[in-house]
Amino acid sequence: MHILSNIFNERAEGYPDCFNRLGKKGVIPKDLAERLALAARLRNLLIHRYWEIIDEKVYENAKKGLKDFEEYVSYIREFIEKHDD
Repeated sequence: MHILSNIFNERAEGYPDCFNRLGKKGVIPKDLAERLALAARLRNLLIHRYWEIIDEKVYENAKKGLKDFEEYVSYIREFIEKHDD
C-alpha cells in the first residue's frame, strides 16, 4: 500500500485491490497480482467467517501460496531498488 500511495499517489480499498493495482501499474505481473488478491480474500474470510472454513483446503492453499509471496517480495525488492531516491 505504501508504494501505491507514495509513488503513484493512489489509495487501495483493501489488500485485494492493492495487489490488483500493483499489477496494473506493472510493479508485479498481473497473474501474480490476481493470485495474491485471492490470498488476501482468503485472509478476510479466515478472519470474518472462520466457522465456514475447511482446514484442509486452507492448508493446501497456504502451501501453494508461499511461492507467490516469495515471488512478490522479489518484485517489490526490485521495484524499490529501481526507485530508491
